Amino acid sequence: MNAVQNAQVNWRRVVRKYMKPSNLKSYWQIANSIVPYALCWIVAYFAYQYSIFLCLAVALVAQVFLLRIFIVMHDCGHSSFFKSKKFNSFWGFICGIITFSPYHQWTSAHHTHHKHSGNLDYRGVGDIDTYTVEEYSKLTKFEKLKYKALRSPFVFIILGGIYTFVLEHRFTKKNDGFKERMSVHGTNLGILLFGITMSYFTGFGFYVLFQLSVIGLAASAGIFLFYVQHQYEDVYWRTKQEWNHFEASMKGSSYLKLPKVLQWATGNIGFHNIHHLCSSIPNYNLEKAYKENQIFQNCTQLGLKESFRCLFLNLYDTKTNRLISFKEYRKRFNK
Repeated sequence: MNAVQNAQVNWRRVVRKYMKPSNLKSYWQIANSIVPYALCWIVAYFAYQYSIFLCLAVALVAQVFLLRIFIVMHDCGHSSFFKSKKFNSFWGFICGIITFSPYHQWTSAHHTHHKHSGNLDYRGVGDIDTYTVEEYSKLTKFEKLKYKALRSPFVFIILGGIYTFVLEHRFTKKNDGFKERMSVHGTNLGILLFGITMSYFTGFGFYVLFQLSVIGLAASAGIFLFYVQHQYEDVYWRTKQEWNHFEASMKGSSYLKLPKVLQWATGNIGFHNIHHLCSSIPNYNLEKAYKENQIFQNCTQLGLKESFRCLFLNLYDTKTNRLISFKEYRKRFNK
C-alpha cells in the first residue's frame, strides 16, 4: 500500500482526536467576536457625529468580527461547535441574524457544497459557477459574454457579496423545506426588529450606512476567501465516476496560509482542505490537526499573493486537469 492509499484508509482514525468540541473555547469565540462587534457599533455611532468617513473606518474593523461571527454560524451548521444540537441551532440562528444569513437554509446549501465539491456532475449549489473548456466553447457569444461578466472579480466579489447577503438570503427557494423557510422568515424578522431598534436610538441614516457597509465589506471578504480556496490552477474536478472524497478534499480545497492576525480574523478557515475532509472538526482545532499530521500537509498551499492570481482563472480544462484563464483559452484555441 503506497502513502496515498494509506492516508485514504487512515484519515478517519486520525481526525477523531480533533472532532471533540470544547464549550469553553466555543463560548470564548462567541464572546471575542460578538462583544467587539457590538462595541464597534457604539464607536461607529459617535464617529458618525463627526465624520461619515470616520464611521466607515470603524466599519473596516467591524467586518473582521462579523467574519468571525459567520464562522461561528458555519461551525454550528456542521454541528461541530457544540456537543448539543440545540446549542448549535440556537447560536447558529443568532449568528445568522447578525450576518444576514438564514441559518437552516444556508446550512442546507452548504452541506450540498461539501457533499459534491469537486464533482463535475453536481455543480451549482453552494459554489461559484465554473464551466469546463468544452462547455464554454459551445456557448453562444451572448452566453460567453454573460459568463465572462459573472466571473469578473468585481461582479462576483463586490456585487455578488451584496446581492447574496442583502437580497438573495431574504427569500425562500423552491426546494426549501419547512425548517429552511422558517429560518428565512425568522432571520428577516430578526433583522427587521434590530433595524427598527437601532434606527430608533441612533437614527435611520446611521443604521443604514453602517449596517450595509459592514455587511458589504464582510460579504466581499468572505466570498473572496471561499473563491480562492476552490478556484486555483491545479484544483480537483472530476466526474462522479472518478470522484473521490479524500482527493476532492486534499486537492480540491486549498490551505490558504495567512498572517496570524488574518488567520484569527477568518477563524482558521484557511485550513480548508482539512475542513472539507472532516467538517466535524471545530475551527479552533484545525491548525493543530494540520501541524500534527503530515497527511494534511500534502495539499495546495496559497499565500495572499498567489490567491489574488486565482481571481483570473475561469475555465476548467478536463484534459490537463487545470483551471485556466480566458486569456490562455484564447491563446490555445484561437477563440
